[in-house]
Amino acid sequence: MTNNTGKQRNAPRFLRGLLGLALALGGLTLAGCGGGGGGSSSGGLRVQSISPSTGPFIGGIAVTIQGASFLNPGGEPNVVTIGGQPCTDVVTVDASTITCVTPAGTPGVQATVRVTTTRGSAQLFNGFRYFEAIPPRSDLNGDGIADLIVASPLDDTAGIDAGAVFVFFGSSESAGLVDRTAAAADLRILGQNAGDGFGTSICAGDVDGDGQDDLVIGANLVDNASAPDAGAVYVFHGPFVTGSTIPALANNAKLLGETAVSGDRFGTMVELGDVDGDGVLDICAAAPQHDRANPVLDPTALDTGCVYVFEGGASLASRSAAQADRKLDGERRNDRLGNAIAFGDLDGDGLSEMAVGCAQSDPSTPVYLQNAGCVYVVHCGGTLTTGSIEGQAPFVLTGEAAEDRFGSTVAIGDVDGDGLRDLLVGAPSNDYYEFDGGRVYVFHGGAGFASRIGQLADTKLSGMATHNSFGQTLRATDLDGDGITDLLIGAPHADYLNDGNGRAYLFYGGPTLVDSVAVQADAMFNGENSQDDQLGTALSVVDINGDHIADLVMTAARNSFGAGRVYLFLSPATGQHMASSADILFNGAQAQGLFGSAVAEGE
Repeated sequence: MTNNTGKQRNAPRFLRGLLGLALALGGLTLAGCGGGGGGSSSGGLRVQSISPSTGPFIGGIAVTIQGASFLNPGGEPNVVTIGGQPCTDVVTVDASTITCVTPAGTPGVQATVRVTTTRGSAQLFNGFRYFEAIPPRSDLNGDGIADLIVASPLDDTAGIDAGAVFVFFGSSESAGLVDRTAAAADLRILGQNAGDGFGTSICAGDVDGDGQDDLVIGANLVDNASAPDAGAVYVFHGPFVTGSTIPALANNAKLLGETAVSGDRFGTMVELGDVDGDGVLDICAAAPQHDRANPVLDPTALDTGCVYVFEGGASLASRSAAQADRKLDGERRNDRLGNAIAFGDLDGDGLSEMAVGCAQSDPSTPVYLQNAGCVYVVHCGGTLTTGSIEGQAPFVLTGEAAEDRFGSTVAIGDVDGDGLRDLLVGAPSNDYYEFDGGRVYVFHGGAGFASRIGQLADTKLSGMATHNSFGQTLRATDLDGDGITDLLIGAPHADYLNDGNGRAYLFYGGPTLVDSVAVQADAMFNGENSQDDQLGTALSVVDINGDHIADLVMTAARNSFGAGRVYLFLSPATGQHMASSADILFNGAQAQGLFGSAVAEGE
């Protein structure tokens, strides 16, 4: 099978037989010297080089081998192996050239390239290096293996809808990689009071600068003395130990929403990134229903939204959102700034930018479009100060049609493989192919990065009938080890066998990624045959078994009467998959607990 990046997965049967011939003829190999990494030859047979000499560990890229005496007298096919595994599509072009497709290999390994003819074999020692994928980290117990962190914001353990977060520690042992329920989690962190919604948002990373991942949890319905639903963000320092149950009161720092007006819902979104450029992750927390009085535009602007920045480091301590190091305010009523946040260098100047989604924004350029949405891109560093985000954003990307909700999700990564970060934006209510079919836009980064509207994106991936809400969730990371960012896209309201059971899609990045529709994805994951399961509620990537291969995580928070379920696939894949065929299942323990509403992805 070949996907849209030309990656081929399985060797034909006849080549497996020829591999046996190669091994049998191995005794004919004579010591000698070869090109490139050095090698051995047999008579005039020689392997001098392979190009490219690096590639993804899942294999599937075309390579050219240069050498001598590759032609067999009877025209028999040759066998090529890399790291002992057979290449596919082997073509002997002439006496000095062979083309083939690489097999899968071990991440990070330097592998020997071997050519076997009817007269003997020759090899190029350590001639080909497999890329090593480094999935995002979320190692909370400090064992060097990523952990799975799942939120259940309506969990009732500490009170009705108090919420909880469950942690399943990763393991290299198969005994630790089995189906489990939330009740069997290795670690539980419980909300403080009924109705807090603890776990509305979660992320992991080192925010105190001690080298150990910490856990940051939003609870956007926390009340304070003068403002119901002000919201809060809790910080818990790692490492954590197996078997612990930690109450929210045992936090290392509590950031509390502003108290002037109720209902800010601070903590609806939390994200980590180095905003001030000191090398330590900072906490960015959004309060989408924060009100900002703007005497010029709207003296009583409600729900403009605000993003608060708290600088990380050893001095990070409890305080009010009003005491944040920086505050970025939304501009107009009902904008609800801050539903998505991402970090990366978009303009190629070596400094990071922060992209902030504002999905209910009403752009007025080129024409007024209600709820079309926008994404503000601001420069990180010392120039970023408290104030209007619009006044500090050199770049603003806008939705292409009213009610698109452009900016509902954002991500940053090198999707086209040119070495520069690109901006990805989800608009799950876009109607281009279908009502609320949804769309994901790719805007290429570099010195020419500029403000523009969605229809001028460099690449557009679109939802369609039965694939609607495409782009409501979005993750971007290198899944296959080729050094290029791949896209994991959720459509939780898509229909497969039932209404709203949800779908998730995998698109491999690369220069061949072009405008596509959902069914052209390299891999598609279909929700179980249960109405309103909403597969794709949340998406993440972890290396839960420590094999250096990214594992896919997708959730269906409304599975089993809202108990929720998390599906984990142990390696990248192509083709169609049922969620129920996942390698590991994690099940919520309480009806309507919405286990899987959020899954942390470490920074």
